[in-house]
Amino acid sequence: MNLLMALLASLVIVIASHAGASARFQGAIFNYLVQLNLILMCFNLLPIPPLDGGRGAGLGAAALLAGVVDFLQRYGAFILLLLVLSPMLGLPLLSIVMYPMAIVIGLWRSGLVWVINL
Repeated sequence: MNLLMALLASLVIVIASHAGASARFQGAIFNYLVQLNLILMCFNLLPIPPLDGGRGAGLGAAALLAGVVDFLQRYGAFILLLLVLSPMLGLPLLSIVMYPMAIVIGLWRSGLVWVINL
């Protein structure tokens, strides 16, 4: 759903740019709607059981990984809490985990600028 929201917000940006909207307005839509939804999508896909990615990891796990999945189901909420609170503790754990999403957001922005300039 977050990907769909990001796509729809990108469509709004393209339409608004062709309608003469300011770059500031387009940047605000990108920052508040597209970037936020892409970050939420990536965060939600982390393979920790309270999140949606944890369900997929549990379904696709072989018998070899059953112990890991059981551990994550038991302690996943604590691991998730540690990830979220790590910046306050001076540990960049969440930044490290989410770094690939920063690359995707940069590529998305470049692609959107390319589409707008067509």
